[in-house]
Amino acid sequence: MNLRFSARLALIVAISAFASGVKAQTPDPSGGRKLAFDFCAGCHQVQQKTTEPSPNPDAPPFALVAATPSLTDLAIRVFLRSPHSSMPNFLLSDTDIDGIIAYLRTFHPE
Repeated sequence: MNLRFSARLALIVAISAFASGVKAQTPDPSGGRKLAFDFCAGCHQVQQKTTEPSPNPDAPPFALVAATPSLTDLAIRVFLRSPHSSMPNFLLSDTDIDGIIAYLRTFHPE
């Protein structure tokens, strides 16, 4: 076994050991709900189990967003990261976006 191979193998083992100890965090729908009420409720209807329209008629209710099959998690993530003239440009972290997506997914659990 040559030295380069041994060094690579040691590095792979070390990374694997580290990665196995790091658990992916599950997105928090309750945190996403709070963010939705704090940031989105001024324009969107963000409550579950309501038929009330959004405060801004141009802003779809979260229930409609959640029920749209083409809006994958990735599509929502890209949308929230892209500037829109009709929407404030909030600077949301990946964790915040994951939480909002998790909250949206509670509207229509699979």
